[in-house]
Amino acid sequence: MFINATTAGKHDEQRAKSTAAGNLLGDGDHFRFGPTIFSNYAVLPKIGSGDLSKRSSSSAFSILPLGIFGGLDESSLSAYMLAPINSDRYICLDAGTIRYGLKAVLQNDESRRLFPGVQPGDEDQVLQQNIKAYLISHGHLDHTAGMIHNSPNDLRANGSNPSKSIYGIKETIDVIRDHLFNGKAWPNMGNAAPESNPETFQIKTYKYEVLKPNTFPQLIDQTNMKVTVYKLRHVFPVLSSAFLVEQSESSSTAPAILYLGDTGSDEYEYEDKDKTQKSTYMKTLWKQIAEKMMSKAIDLRAVFIEVSYMNSQPTNLLFGHLTPKLLAVELDILRTKLGGGNERLLDNVIIIPTHQKPDKNLITIREEIQKELSLKKYKFYFPQQGAVFYV
Repeated sequence: MFINATTAGKHDEQRAKSTAAGNLLGDGDHFRFGPTIFSNYAVLPKIGSGDLSKRSSSSAFSILPLGIFGGLDESSLSAYMLAPINSDRYICLDAGTIRYGLKAVLQNDESRRLFPGVQPGDEDQVLQQNIKAYLISHGHLDHTAGMIHNSPNDLRANGSNPSKSIYGIKETIDVIRDHLFNGKAWPNMGNAAPESNPETFQIKTYKYEVLKPNTFPQLIDQTNMKVTVYKLRHVFPVLSSAFLVEQSESSSTAPAILYLGDTGSDEYEYEDKDKTQKSTYMKTLWKQIAEKMMSKAIDLRAVFIEVSYMNSQPTNLLFGHLTPKLLAVELDILRTKLGGGNERLLDNVIIIPTHQKPDKNLITIREEIQKELSLKKYKFYFPQQGAVFYV
């Protein structure tokens, strides 16, 4: 159902509730207000997470969801802008949807306040001046398409800005360079030539920055943040990655968020085509994060982690994704790595379930997430496209 300005009034209350909750359920009829979609289904409560749509004195990061789903709906694919509080220098965690997400941001009064003087229709200004770098978890199109499509406009009008950085593990950068910005599928917007087309002209809108996994944090160009990357398995032979993003100017324990790209559980992921060697990437990730939390190197504020399917999805059809039950298992592994005396370190960590498939099963997936995480008393929050929230 599409509602114009003359008929939208009777839905104002529902729209306000949806906006405040930040928990969008999709399926059936939808109400559109500009670029933002609101469902006619009830929203799930934010169990124990408080109202993240309001900035507080303890808030460390501003987060703008440009896209929240895992495929199918090309208007809302994985992409999250992130910046320290009081900074207008954002990174974009994955880039499945950019322009449509920016339209949603600028239609949202609270989100638009982060960009003084910017009005609806000024998407290019935010794209060019406020997104300083991209952190891409893996090369699949639902995590890169927005960056690709908007790359011709991803420069300041006067052309004076340096090339923006694209950060990723070697396997991700290889895909972007050789198969996306390769001068064939799309112009070469990067600063390196693909192996298959070494003579292609390099436009150099972007410069590639290869991150080495499990090493010291690397400063993110043009921002006050730094990143450590960890490998993940997303069905052999595809590698994905997780980013631990920290504020770089903290004098002691650094506020941080953990963002996971697409990943399966170690229980169902393998390191060879014959499925003889199981993956250990998730266990390694949780061990490293637990150590940083226990040593007070980081103050972990949120974990963005994918949940693509319902619990009923057959394990042989997970395709490198998680279910609500598997999500709970992964969080329990982190809790175990922390040990009995340190479990309280998870008390205020917000779990952000991402990458749900926006099909007829979306409501079931989110109800199952609510059930699984509520039983374990994890705090969680469902982002809404275009609606700022703070952690």
